[in-house]
Amino acid sequence: MLRLIALAVLSMGTFVAAASSAEAKVFRGKTSQGRPAAVIIGSDGLLRTASVNWRARCRDGRLRDKSYFLRPHDESSPDAFADAGTYRRKDGRFRIRFTASIEATRTAGAGGERWSGSFRLKALVTRGGRYVDTCRARVRFMLRPA
Repeated sequence: MLRLIALAVLSMGTFVAAASSAEAKVFRGKTSQGRPAAVIIGSDGLLRTASVNWRARCRDGRLRDKSYFLRPHDESSPDAFADAGTYRRKDGRFRIRFTASIEATRTAGAGGERWSGSFRLKALVTRGGRYVDTCRARVRFMLRPA
């Protein structure tokens, strides 16, 4: 009887350990601009979501926003990912077309696991179909487990 209880407890512990390792991992940190960034790695070990808060310089002022990168991604492996895309937004009388890209690699060492990479953005601002401005941002980031 004691053997059965010990076997049940041991198998339950193995099941709990396997279930906890299959959960998503969240990594948070700051960009080189001091703004928040985050990456969520799914239970399959691949990138689920990445988000970067940024501030872009324009010829006339600044633009700031947050960009998300959702599945499916251009490239994703357990040790690196890359994605790029374009999205649009209307801001009052202005129309903005954002072209953003992100790439990152995972490093695991004595200090623990972390993701580091870069984010680039180009925003084309128009009004009434005419060019107004171009804004650009290039930031680096380092993320640690949350």
